[in-house]
Amino acid sequence: MNRMWIMIFTGLFAAGLCAQDQTQYRESAFNLGIARCGVSFGRSFTHTGLRINWKDAHLRTINGVNLTLWQPGRNVRGTVNGAAVGIVAPAADDLNGMTLGVAAAIANKQMNG
Repeated sequence: MNRMWIMIFTGLFAAGLCAQDQTQYRESAFNLGIARCGVSFGRSFTHTGLRINWKDAHLRTINGVNLTLWQPGRNVRGTVNGAAVGIVAPAADDLNGMTLGVAAAIANKQMNG
């Protein structure tokens, strides 16, 4: 039973990473939840819950946990309210709450928390 859940999570995670197109600035995410709430894999601009993405770029508002796997993209904007965790560096205009980055944490306007 546990193997099945691991396989499902791995497949969903891979689908979320594949959904991120580096050349277009459109929202492309695999969301588990209702009305932009729940778990989001990929580039979701506005979300409440857990957002797992490759790089921070073109976001508007994230409420909850934002997990970034790589360095920030171009045109980093928006607000993260809650926890911003980055394997390299989480980034946004405003970072409100806990912010943790291995290399850095980047706030274009303000960092509170």
